[in-house]
Amino acid sequence: ITGDVPLDEARQRGSGFKSGLVRVEKYFEGTNINTYAGPPFEEEVTDYCWGGCPGALEEAIEVLRHFDPETDQKMPRLHIVLGAYRGRIDAKPGEKVVCVGDCAIWQGEIAGEFVAGDRLRQARSTRDPYHAVHEDIYKKMAVVAYRMFKARKKSHVRLCGCPVSVAEQVLALVNLSGAKNPYFDRKNVIDFNRAYLASRLAILRKRRPYQKPGPCSRGEAAPEL
Repeated sequence: ITGDVPLDEARQRGSGFKSGLVRVEKYFEGTNINTYAGPPFEEEVTDYCWGGCPGALEEAIEVLRHFDPETDQKMPRLHIVLGAYRGRIDAKPGEKVVCVGDCAIWQGEIAGEFVAGDRLRQARSTRDPYHAVHEDIYKKMAVVAYRMFKARKKSHVRLCGCPVSVAEQVLALVNLSGAKNPYFDRKNVIDFNRAYLASRLAILRKRRPYQKPGPCSRGEAAPEL
């Protein structure tokens, strides 16, 4: 390993650095959100999905806290399952259990009701980046709101995706808690919609696929072969 400072100096500079890699159970300790994480699809490789739904959930709550300082006070007691969790969930009547992601699975009793959820695994071979489709944020708002409305009287609900995006988890928590929707924040709404319309117009004007087949220029980051 080489660099522009000696190793001892690098260690000294980084001594106060706090890593953002915190397991979701630890991250939400002391809040109204109880999280339960199990292994993702590739459980033979790892027992935790560091870059997927758990990380997006942590980012989502920070977005809400930024726009609404009372987010934690408004949040009801929630139980969020990520991955194949096989433990117990002590959810009381009225407390919602939310399964986040296609690989989320749990079975047990919630307030006397037996619940069994299966994985919604999608073969990796079907996930082709050359055919990725842009998901409109307003469509996400409508879909998440509808899903939460349908499940309002149920003890549990699932958010589908691999991973479930930060935006969708923000919207789900907004619907479940009554926290302020950051997309409608009065200080943000004009700039957000201006950027949204500019983006949509640019996409319509270019009419190009998300990715093009074949090699592309790497610039200064190109490896030396």
